[in-house]
Amino acid sequence: MLISLLLAMALLLSTASQLRPAPDLPLGPGEILLVAWLICMLGRETVRGGPPFSPPLVRLLLFWGVFAFAQGLGAMIGLATVHGIDLGSASHDTLAYILMFGVSCLCVAEPGARERLRETAWLLVLLGATALLLLMADAWNWVRVPMIQPWYYDRLRGWSENPNQLALSCMVLAILAFHLMETAEQLASRLLAGAAGSVAVYAGVLTKSDSFNLVVWLTIVILLALKLGAWLRPPPRDVTLRQAFAWQLVLILPISLLAIALLYGDSTARGIGEQFFKGPDDQGSLRLQLWQQALDKGIDSWLLGLGPGGHLERPFPMSPEQANFEAHNTMLDLFTQGGLLAVGSVLCLLAFSVLGAFQTRAYALVALLCGLALFASFHLIVRQPMFWFAIAAASVAGRTAPAGHAAHPRS
Repeated sequence: MLISLLLAMALLLSTASQLRPAPDLPLGPGEILLVAWLICMLGRETVRGGPPFSPPLVRLLLFWGVFAFAQGLGAMIGLATVHGIDLGSASHDTLAYILMFGVSCLCVAEPGARERLRETAWLLVLLGATALLLLMADAWNWVRVPMIQPWYYDRLRGWSENPNQLALSCMVLAILAFHLMETAEQLASRLLAGAAGSVAVYAGVLTKSDSFNLVVWLTIVILLALKLGAWLRPPPRDVTLRQAFAWQLVLILPISLLAIALLYGDSTARGIGEQFFKGPDDQGSLRLQLWQQALDKGIDSWLLGLGPGGHLERPFPMSPEQANFEAHNTMLDLFTQGGLLAVGSVLCLLAFSVLGAFQTRAYALVALLCGLALFASFHLIVRQPMFWFAIAAASVAGRTAPAGHAAHPRS
């Protein structure tokens, strides 16, 4: 219980960048708690004789081996070419990847990984809802939380430097809450998870993150499609009321979506275009410029990358001390770091994790990984502990505790 609580607190505080002692210091309460959790887990595994090589652990070890090779090869290319390496940015990414290696592997360490992660998920969702309520109360001047400025103009950012960091946490908390609500056996547990998830969704809306809004709608569509598929198979001899309802939705939904697209598609597309390409920040043009630069850098490195860290020139003037810029797209950033090998390794890991969750009918976890994949199109998330916790939870979703292992799930 204490180890699960330590991990939940570490995950929750991993985006609390305003609580760091210095803005440029990549070390805050979340990272300190993650290191403490790693020490506790390593001590446990040392006393116990090491974790057994379960399929999820072997898969992660293979992934990290390939990923490290790709990053190392890219670093050699970067050092041998005129592109060079930003040592500060490279050191930051290297330390982050080492930390995520330990977190992801120890999360799936057997025995009892599934039950342990489920307990952590409950603690994370409940503590997250409590923290978000406190942050929103501070934003509305009901209470005062020291050391943080909750607003970024009119966007809620809570204890994060960037509202998108808080949006990522809200997205993971909301979908995890739905997963717990869907799999809980008691009505009280379902209501509790639903209430916590509602708080996360409301806070995510206040961040005004376009990525969060897209992920919410994508999650709804994916969950609806997966649920309909589950209801429609296997076909019994007698059609049940649930299956009849599912077939009605299958027949009605395409027509409804077509009608909505015809009525509102043109105005929605114009609104998105005006927001991204004609607004004061012109975010669309800026992102396209960065993405094109990332593609050029990756191709110029013979598809091998240039090593960890940022490798793009900043699209606006900054002081000489500022590190190189990133593409704010996970796959393109990995393309500039480790080339096609790094991109392929992450895609394979995501595919295996989604397949494992789908086979065990953990549909909310499937939607969570798909949502993270969409979020990764606009942000670099492979350094986020929340991402690796989702990967671990999906990887062990169908595994059961061995005989004699005491597990105490929260629902």
